[in-house]
Parts: sequence; C-alpha cells; structure tokens
Amino acid sequence: MAQAPEIPARRVVNDAGKSEWRIGRRGLKVVEELAARGVAVSTIAKALRMGKDAFMRCRQRQPEVQEALDRGRAKEHDKLVAKLHELAMEGNVTAVIFALKARHAYREGEAPEGGSTNVQVNINLPSAMTPEEYQRMVDVTPGGGHE
Repeated sequence: MAQAPEIPARRVVNDAGKSEWRIGRRGLKVVEELAARGVAVSTIAKALRMGKDAFMRCRQRQPEVQEALDRGRAKEHDKLVAKLHELAMEGNVTAVIFALKARHAYREGEAPEGGSTNVQVNINLPSAMTPEEYQRMVDVTPGGGHE
C-alpha cells in the first residue's frame, strides 16, 4: 500500500494539552517557494490552511518556518535585484536612477558619499546677433523669406 503524502501543516496537541499548528517538511517547501514568488504572509498562511495569526505563532515556535520564509524572501530579493540591474544596464533610465538611489545611497539634493557639494555648470551661448541675422535664422519659409 502506498504511503499517504505528507500534508503541509496539521493541528497537533502540545505538551500542555492544547491544539496548535505544526508545519512539516512539505509545508516548509511551500513557505519557501511562495515567499520566493513574493506572496504575502497572509496568502502563505491560507495556502497552509491556517490563519495569519496561527502562521505567526508557528514562525515563533518553529524556527525552521521563519528560516524557510527568510530563504524565500532572499531568493525573491536576489531575482529583483538581478532584473533591476539588467534593466539599468540596458539603458532604462528609471531603473538606473532607482538602482543608484536604492543600492548606492544617492539622494535628491545631496552629493553622493565622498562627492563634492560644489557643482559647476557651464552654459555656452552664441554671440549676439543683429535683428536681421536673427530673422534669417528663425525664418522657415522656402528661400529664406526673401522676395
């Protein structure tokens, strides 16, 4: 006869005679996989057929549950950082700006660490024009507007 598959979580009676949830090996895999996909804690609890508070108590009582959640979140983090890096390197300006701010502490109106707070901007303007020269420059009619 085939062995029944392990259920992810089940209620057990603890030493004090009270019922509590326990998360097994299969449940730990579910927690890690869902966390790696960015799933909310309340949704992970629902997948284990328990409430969010019961899941929180499991995390406190069973360190391996919190570790599985942390491993999953770390995988999600690494995937997101890799994608952000990929987009930034492809020239996505928004991704570049966000990466600099999030990963390298760039802030609006502040110089980067070790950078100068003095900024020099040079603007080159053309020499002055006579009104006739300006009119010729902005005239877009064929032949330059001369009759």
